[in-house]
Amino acid sequence: PGANFIDSAQYFLAQSYFGNEDFELAAVEFGRLVSNYPQSDYYDDAQFMNGLCYYKSTPGHFGLDQEDLKLGIAALNNFILDNPESDLVPTAEQTVLEARTKLAHKEYENGMLYTKVYDNKAAKIYFQLVVDEYTDTEYAGKSLFRLAEIDYKEKNYQGAQEKLNHF
Repeated sequence: PGANFIDSAQYFLAQSYFGNEDFELAAVEFGRLVSNYPQSDYYDDAQFMNGLCYYKSTPGHFGLDQEDLKLGIAALNNFILDNPESDLVPTAEQTVLEARTKLAHKEYENGMLYTKVYDNKAAKIYFQLVVDEYTDTEYAGKSLFRLAEIDYKEKNYQGAQEKLNHF
C-alpha cells in the first residue's frame, strides 16, 4: 500500500483475470482500481473494462438472470459520458446496444409468455416496458405490434389503429 506502482499492479491483476475469462473477479478488480485510484493512467481503460467484464459475465441465454448486465450497461454509459473522445467509445456503444437488446428480448419474451396463457393485462405491461425503455432495439417495434394486436383482440380498435400508425 502506498507504493507508486500499486495502480499498475491492480490493473494487471484485473487483466490477468480477464485473460483467464474469470470475468466476475476481473470486474471486481477493475472496479477496485476505478474506486481507489481515480488519478491512475489506467483509470479510463479500467472503467471500460469494468463494464465489459459485467457484460461478459452474464449468462448467454436472455432468459437467465441478467442483473450483472444492468451493471455493465451503467458502467459503460459512465465510461462514454466521462470519455467522449476515447477510441473505445464505439465499442462501448455497440456493447451497450447488444446488452439492451438482450434485456429487451427478455422482457418481450415475458410478454409473449403471458399472451400464451391469455393474460393480456400482464402481457401489455411487458410489451409497454419494452416500447418505453428499449426503443433503440428491434424488440420495440415487435412489442408495439403485439400491443396493437392485443387491443384489436379486446375490440379496442382505436387503440390498435393508433399503435399501428406509430408502428
